[in-house]
Amino acid sequence: MSGIPERLKMIRERFGVDQGTFAVEIGIGSRSTVSSWERGVSVPSADALASIRTKYRVSIDWLVTGEGDMEGGCTQTTGPVQLKALEEIIAGVEEGLERNGRVLDPDRKAQLIVLLYEHFVQGQSEVKKETVERYLKLVV
Repeated sequence: MSGIPERLKMIRERFGVDQGTFAVEIGIGSRSTVSSWERGVSVPSADALASIRTKYRVSIDWLVTGEGDMEGGCTQTTGPVQLKALEEIIAGVEEGLERNGRVLDPDRKAQLIVLLYEHFVQGQSEVKKETVERYLKLVV
């Protein structure tokens, strides 16, 4: 299965845009940032994921995990992306990894973030630090 870098490139190629155009269209304005994502050096931020989802109408589940359909609804995360929750989840994952002195490759980190976000969407009213910690223990 391909990772986030390959899926980003698939989106660009499907819509016939180069890295610079892609960057401008999702509001990051830097071709080098897109290049680093496609090389697996870094992963898109929550804002970038939301922009990619909105502009190109792709499933975040598909983009991050490769599961489900590229286009159309993903089962748990349809509707507007709750950026505040997603940002809190990302921050919690980053803090937990740093606290434990661990590093995850970008695909595994992204998959963890998607799982936590799906957990939140399925009924959580707020992002709980304990929940993030519980999920982190599964991979750390």
